[in-house]
Amino acid sequence: MKNIVKRIAAMGAAVMMMSSMAIGASAYSGSINLHYTSGAPSSDNTTKNSWTVYTSTPTQTMKITSFTRGNGSAYVNLFNPMGINSNVSSVTTKTKANVKTGVKITVSATLKNYGSGGYSAYGSIKG
Repeated sequence: MKNIVKRIAAMGAAVMMMSSMAIGASAYSGSINLHYTSGAPSSDNTTKNSWTVYTSTPTQTMKITSFTRGNGSAYVNLFNPMGINSNVSSVTTKTKANVKTGVKITVSATLKNYGSGGYSAYGSIKG
């Protein structure tokens, strides 16, 4: 009877270890959705997206797939502490390779220098 209990406990531990390894191995991803309209209530505007994640692949990517500027010189700051810090004002992809995995980081996309008119930026993060 003791051997059966030990085997069941060992199998349970092995299953838990394998499932946690699988969870840790999946890449994070998120959608950038920034928009600002002058004169709109502040609750209607989103000028910063941020995510706290663990690096799970050696390549980090931040992408702007659509960018619309109103009457100004707005830009989006893409920031990943593993090596991306870029101000962009058009469709672009920023990538950092050879990143250490398993590191907790905060990644952000921030719409800056906006004025009158409407602004929007959409894209994605992955790593």
